[in-house]
Amino acid sequence: DYNSPLDALVRGERIFQNCKCNKVLVVDDNPFNLNSLKIVLSKFGVAIDQATNGQECIDQVRQRHKKCAICEGTYKIIFMDLEMPVINGLEATLLLRGLEKENKIGKQKIVACTAHAFKKELEKCLEIGMD
Repeated sequence: DYNSPLDALVRGERIFQNCKCNKVLVVDDNPFNLNSLKIVLSKFGVAIDQATNGQECIDQVRQRHKKCAICEGTYKIIFMDLEMPVINGLEATLLLRGLEKENKIGKQKIVACTAHAFKKELEKCLEIGMD
């Protein structure tokens, strides 16, 4: 199989081939970070949706879930900043995982996108359900 969520994204999966939805959601309150990820992902031919805080992320995932029957409203991957206004990345991830358990949205791959490189932060991200 694939080595990482990004490998799966770049190679694509059959279920998503006929879907016109963007496959990636980037959530970050820093315009530089948003633009940087957009540039990198565009080199792989990947169009993104973006949000600037955790609440916008949750709203977009809920809206998408109602919109597309092909991809069942799931993003292939969500790049989530940890420190944002309104709802931070950790809280947003917990809320998304709760919605998944209630079958209100499909399973999302969520990857922390942060400057925090400490083992303690990594463990916290994994503990709350980030991939």
